[in-house]
Parts: sequence; C-alpha cells; structure tokens
Amino acid sequence: NSWGGSNYNQALVDTLAASPAIHICAAGNSSQDSDIQPAYPAAYALPNIVSVAATDANDQLGEFSNWGAQAVDLAAPGVKILSTVPGGGLGVKSGTSMAAPFASGIAALILSANPGMSYSEVKDRMIRTSVPVGGLDDKVRAHGLLNAYNAMHDGDSSRQNQTH
Repeated sequence: NSWGGSNYNQALVDTLAASPAIHICAAGNSSQDSDIQPAYPAAYALPNIVSVAATDANDQLGEFSNWGAQAVDLAAPGVKILSTVPGGGLGVKSGTSMAAPFASGIAALILSANPGMSYSEVKDRMIRTSVPVGGLDDKVRAHGLLNAYNAMHDGDSSRQNQTH
C-alpha cells in the first residue's frame, strides 16, 4: 500500500481488519512522527499492517520519511532506489513507497517457505529479525532495518547474519 493520508477512516479500518491478508504500508513522506500525526493506512493499529519507513545508503532514516516508535514497524531502503518509471525505462526514486516493496518481497519469501504462517507471525518475524541500527532506536518498533537473510533463517542462530 503505497498511498495514504491524514484522515482516519473507520470503514477502511474495518475492511483492513477483516482482511485475511498482511498489508505492507508505506509510512509516509511528511518527515513527521506518526505516533503524534498519523499517516493512514500505515498508522492503523492493526495486527495485519506492517508500516515501513525509508532509509538512505547510510542506514539512517530518509529525511522525508515518517517515523514512530509505535506506529511504524520497521525500516527498509527507500532513498535513491532504481525503479521502473511511467512511459518505460528506469529512474531513481525516493520515498517510503520505495521501501514498502522490500518488505512486501520479504513477507512473500517468508510465506513461500512457511505457507501456514499467519500474518501476525510473518509481521512478528520481520520485526524480530530486523538488524538494530542506532539511529532508528526511537524511530521504529523494530529498532532497525528489515533483513531478508535473518527473516528466512529465523531460529537458526548458527546461520544468522547480523549485517545487512
């Protein structure tokens, strides 16, 4: 879900809450604390929403990215990401909408290896296996960056990679 706004919508909350799917949501690009000024749907307090902030090449929060120690779950690369662009070709883009697809891909990998896993188990694994980054301690619930290797090898401490 690479869209959002500041208006709370109960019908959308009800729809998302009733959904059996996990929803990966871009945290927003307003450089604000979503715990104080929520950006929806990312900030809805639902167990099947994963809210994703954007980081730069130095693993620090992108200057535009929303954050929130409660409202934002984790961070992923979202600054200067090579992407397809309208009309064809490639371009470099930045935003939490660039970070959310990384999280979507990792959620899909987890589910492909564990098809019976619930969305709350997938979300928990993504948060729990994130790599801590000092600058993200008070910015996201995971205190760090999403890590595909760690997420796929959860529970196998002999193989866990603490880098990203």
